[in-house]
Amino acid sequence: MVPDLARRCVLLSTVLALIPLTATGCNSKAELAEVTGVVMLNGKPMPGAVVQFLPDPDKGTQGPMSSGSTDAEGRFRLTCSDQRAGAVVGFHRVLIQDARSIPHARSDFSTEKPPANIPSRVPNTYASAAGTPLRQEVKPGSQTVTLDVKSVK
Repeated sequence: MVPDLARRCVLLSTVLALIPLTATGCNSKAELAEVTGVVMLNGKPMPGAVVQFLPDPDKGTQGPMSSGSTDAEGRFRLTCSDQRAGAVVGFHRVLIQDARSIPHARSDFSTEKPPANIPSRVPNTYASAAGTPLRQEVKPGSQTVTLDVKSVK
């Protein structure tokens, strides 16, 4: 459990490092575009995935991140942190996590046995802003994207 917690802390710190300190949400200066899509795992729709679009500062894109979760058919819709639909126009690093493998929050005082860790269906590289192979340009206007992910072997 500790290695998983450490991985999540590294992920959170990486995400926070990519978000400008002045960005507290989707402000009116950030141009947003509606983004929907599907996550494909080994060529099949992936239900239960968390998708995050992080503006890529290496490509000059600044602003807040957007996220969404896939439904039973692998479809998602991105939402900015202030609940407006879409993502910042520009280039993004895309993170994919298997929602099934994210531990559920528990109280330190809980007497319940923690649920068994479910192994992720995707490699950890897809959950790292520095390591993800997924990049996506968000253009003005409504768009649909397909994100192809390969499973852990």
